[in-house]
Amino acid sequence: VTTASDPISLVMALDTSGSMVGRGIESAKVAANSFLLGMGSDDEVSILSFNNTVTAIVDFTQDRQDAGQKLAALEVIPNSGTCLFDAAYQAVQNAAGLPSGRRAVILFTDGVDETSAGKTCSTYTADDVIRLATQGNTAIPIYTLGLGAQIDQQSLQRLASTTGGRFQHAPTSDQLGTIFKALSEQLKSQYVLKYTTTSAQGNHTLVIQVNTSNGTAKDTRNFTSPEMPTGILIKSPEEGQSLTGKQTLSAVVTGQADQVKKVIFYVGGKEVGQSSSAPYQVDFEFTSTFAGNTTVEAVAQGAGGEEIARQAVHITIGMPAGEDEDASATAQSPTALAPAQADASAPLALNSPYVMGGIAVVVVAILAFVLLRKRKAGAGSAAAVEGRIEVTASDDPGLVGKTFDLQQPLTRLGRLVSDNDLCFPQDSPVSKRHAIIEQQDKDFYLREVEQGTTYGTYLNDQEMGPEPQLLHNGDEIRLGKRLKLRIILPTHEQPNEIGGKTLDNIVNNDRTFDGIPFPSEPENTTETQDQI
Repeated sequence: VTTASDPISLVMALDTSGSMVGRGIESAKVAANSFLLGMGSDDEVSILSFNNTVTAIVDFTQDRQDAGQKLAALEVIPNSGTCLFDAAYQAVQNAAGLPSGRRAVILFTDGVDETSAGKTCSTYTADDVIRLATQGNTAIPIYTLGLGAQIDQQSLQRLASTTGGRFQHAPTSDQLGTIFKALSEQLKSQYVLKYTTTSAQGNHTLVIQVNTSNGTAKDTRNFTSPEMPTGILIKSPEEGQSLTGKQTLSAVVTGQADQVKKVIFYVGGKEVGQSSSAPYQVDFEFTSTFAGNTTVEAVAQGAGGEEIARQAVHITIGMPAGEDEDASATAQSPTALAPAQADASAPLALNSPYVMGGIAVVVVAILAFVLLRKRKAGAGSAAAVEGRIEVTASDDPGLVGKTFDLQQPLTRLGRLVSDNDLCFPQDSPVSKRHAIIEQQDKDFYLREVEQGTTYGTYLNDQEMGPEPQLLHNGDEIRLGKRLKLRIILPTHEQPNEIGGKTLDNIVNNDRTFDGIPFPSEPENTTETQDQI
């Protein structure tokens, strides 16, 4: 339970029938204007007037001054009737047309639904209004305010109680300021109660009971629970878990499970198995090939191979027992390099094993240097990192300055933790599923998940169109208003410089390095490879 903090949208319907002439309308306008001035800065209001007809005076606005001026200009229509239920119906329609959020109707009158001749004035009935205000997912409370002794109090109370509003009565116009003020305080003291439903699809009744020091209050509301959409949830492994060796990857399908024909599991973007029936699971052995940080994904597919649902978890894969010791021992073994310590004054033939060993050392040094430069950004990973992404601006201060590996073959970006590889849950302008960075060979492309995200996707401050955009090293991606990401990519077109020479020149052109010739075809290729 939390205090309601979202802005509220109000529709105020005011009676301007003939009976409101004089002090009644003037007091109502003063009290209503005072109510407007007390609204929150982000709240919005719409104003209707009604007599024989319903007239729109102010469309939804946050401009209190403009709304107050138009409110002050309202005039009573002499000898006109009171189409009360038509006004209430129109007010609920206006409120229901807004996006979901806090919405309400204020209905003020001093009479009953009738023409000046005493006949029914409205086309709609009270039941029509109640049905519209409570049907489906519509929940529009109607707060009814009655002035004087000639009101239809029973209908006003029913409209309020059945829709979640409240009825208040002012016997005289002098009390209108008091009841408008009380209504303002009530709207500012609302609460939001959230819970997770386990109810099945169909019609249900929600009962809320509040116990206070003054007694117990209870209210009920009928609602329809929609059929849950198909979803998938990875049960094993768990987010952030560290794994090694043989493991079981498992997932459960929620909602309309009969739509799912198979579940495919991916590790690091590569398919590792699939299951066509519940329980959806596959066995997989994590080897040193996968060591480091990676992503496990489960994708639910339909009969036609279309993707229905997807979830990903981020895990750490360790080096399986025994492999790390073997690798360490191999790396430290000096046996292949021992001949290089022989007498330097002795003449050496080009095909001598000592010369071949020396050449092998040079080649190893060159290749090691090149690989080190290529892997520098991904130190600690078992394989060279093809690309990375740095967070340069975010609503989450803890993310700023951090870098993340781009997944293969694609990296999903968005606010929803369960559906993305890189998640930004505190960046509210980012869509739940916002954009994708996809790798094709050595190139990376950016595209939106769905064209037309709420706050847009920008590449170097240019808004994205429907086509994927090629990314370059140093490009800036902006998701929404504030989240900024910098692309870090290897520069494939630049040669790797070693001591003023390039590897291409060393191997393909002069075939020497610092005066030592490279043999065209080593006589003992197998031995040289073993030494390397």
